[in-house]
Amino acid sequence: MKRGGKLYLIYRIVFLLALLISWPYLVLRALIGGHGLKERLGIWDFVPDGRKTIWFHAASMGELKVIATILPRLNEIIPDIRIVITTITKTGKKMAGKLFPSADIYYLPLDTIFAVNMVKRKIRPVLLVLVETEIWPVLIKQLKKKGVKIVIVNGRISRESFRFYKIFKFLFSSVLQSVDLLMAQTDSDCKRFIELGALPSSVGVHGNTKFDQALIRDIKPSAKELVDFINEEDKFVFIAGSVRAGEIMEVIKAIYDIRRDINNIKTIIAPRHMKDSKLVEKSLKSFNISYIKRTGLQRAGDIENPVLVLDTMGELGGLYRFADLAFVGGSFEPLGGHDPLEPASAGCMVCFGPYMDNSRVFADLLVQSGGAVYVKNGRELAHLVKEVSADKKIAEVMGEKARQTVVSGSGISKRIAQKLVELI
Repeated sequence: MKRGGKLYLIYRIVFLLALLISWPYLVLRALIGGHGLKERLGIWDFVPDGRKTIWFHAASMGELKVIATILPRLNEIIPDIRIVITTITKTGKKMAGKLFPSADIYYLPLDTIFAVNMVKRKIRPVLLVLVETEIWPVLIKQLKKKGVKIVIVNGRISRESFRFYKIFKFLFSSVLQSVDLLMAQTDSDCKRFIELGALPSSVGVHGNTKFDQALIRDIKPSAKELVDFINEEDKFVFIAGSVRAGEIMEVIKAIYDIRRDINNIKTIIAPRHMKDSKLVEKSLKSFNISYIKRTGLQRAGDIENPVLVLDTMGELGGLYRFADLAFVGGSFEPLGGHDPLEPASAGCMVCFGPYMDNSRVFADLLVQSGGAVYVKNGRELAHLVKEVSADKKIAEVMGEKARQTVVSGSGISKRIAQKLVELI
């Protein structure tokens, strides 16, 4: 037996041992929390109806959003197709049900031959589509053995993940060689997959669906009181979005510095997590900065307050279209940074701190196109806001460049859908 085959056997044995050890816990979770033990064992209530079936798997909300950009394009080409979507978590399954009401939603079966084969015989998929880095050895090898085409879309491997996968290269090499088409996000991802053993002929750079996600994002209309607060004539609008706890003070210091020199500015600070709203308020009070909370915005006289704490969920995305400049949070500390494409797609000039590792490709692309800038700290952020607010034309030009960058990178989901159809 080759080394890869031995490692695959060891993986199966270790997985089964881990399953046996954790069995009482899994049963308890299933009984108390409704975590779908039957579905994880491959016991699905799927009833075939004669249509071809494509099986998509997404681990989390991020991967589900990738599927959300591909399925509309796929349905345009082949409307009479049945879609099965699996997730791992209870939250993921609930969200998948909301995003894809016409699809069959299940928990991913355990990565055992028994569970995988149970599902395979039930749904008889023509394609298995895995999103990003969902590499399940038994699932991939068993379905490939049964003649199912295997595809990885929006494929990526971070530097950290690559180091882990490289340790078990002999296992993942044989698994990746079972993949018929691997659509990587970048050249770096492509090279990493090949180094791990993927066949060069099956791997290609196809781009990232996040550009499409940014353009099709379902944004509800902003409430009238929010629009009235922001849309005041001759006011410069600055949004600090998705700010994390450890960088709140740095952002507040910048706001304090800005307000000392500028009067015609409206500022919105949106913490990434609602539990941090109190910390934002405390920090603003420590600098004697008056503010109003979004939840209290309807009170008379609130419209005049220049600082708003967005202590609600789901409203930030709809506000970027009113902003002149947006700061992307999670980037003043080594937290990876959040999505810069969201404000960019709204035609808003963007800035972010140095720690944009999770979105480095997008951040650099926006900077290169002239739609965004890096700022090292709160002092540089304050200086940027002062400079741009003195000449709003700068923000307008850079905001349009940011939007065009997103538009020029879009269309990837349609190309992915076309590739999937070619394999059916």
